[in-house]
Amino acid sequence: MPTSQVHIPIESAHLLRCIGGVGVFLIQTGLNVSAGMGEEEAELSWRILKLYFSNAHVLALWVPAFALAVLLRVITHHFHHQLIFPACKLGPFSS
Repeated sequence: MPTSQVHIPIESAHLLRCIGGVGVFLIQTGLNVSAGMGEEEAELSWRILKLYFSNAHVLALWVPAFALAVLLRVITHHFHHQLIFPACKLGPFSS
């Protein structure tokens, strides 16, 4: 069945939007914390986006964490074992 014809109950649609909103909030908060920004700069704007990508110091703060998250995602895509996350937490990249 094509995905355009799949019926999602209204309760599930609300739940999906809620989870998506929480995900956006977590990503934005993670970027702010790793870039060393305060709460006053919590809203996303072009000025903040330019700061994330144009300042070398800010890049050095959040790019390593992002790269390790992508690496963990690639590892868990190829290897399905219950101890992968604990091993990464206890491994050489743990803080």
